[in-house]
Amino acid sequence: MLGLKKLVQAGVFAATALVASTGFAQGVTEFTDQQLVKILKEGGHEQTILVRKGIVAVRLPNRSAFLIKNRGVAGISAYYAMGVGAVPLDEINLWNKKNRFARIYLDADGDPVMEADLYSFDGAFDDEEVIDFVKFFLMYIKPYHEFVIANITPVDPKGTL
Repeated sequence: MLGLKKLVQAGVFAATALVASTGFAQGVTEFTDQQLVKILKEGGHEQTILVRKGIVAVRLPNRSAFLIKNRGVAGISAYYAMGVGAVPLDEINLWNKKNRFARIYLDADGDPVMEADLYSFDGAFDDEEVIDFVKFFLMYIKPYHEFVIANITPVDPKGTL
């Protein structure tokens, strides 16, 4: 029993050290849209604009863009879509099974959308976490493109297929 007590104490110490070293305790509980734009620009995404309340667009070098939804205390979400037609749901399910942190779904128009979320375990974020989240999301864009192109179901506007 004494061994278990020491193990628990060591775990609590390690968790406390992790929080102190990562700056979680020093984060903010939510960003304003303007703060989010500023953080992204300072993180190297100069082509970042506020589209409307709660929605920020980040233009990429290839002229496409992705959106970030500012959910306030609930975190932020990143979205990237290709309006090219449908992808079979069984293929989307396979993607989601393999890629747990960036999921794909079909939007109301039937187009595949990739989405990822940043949540905080302690209710606070710092600038670096937001920048790291965006870097993480950007790593998924190329595999997402390849996945969609490989699995697209062509749209036939005349219904002749």
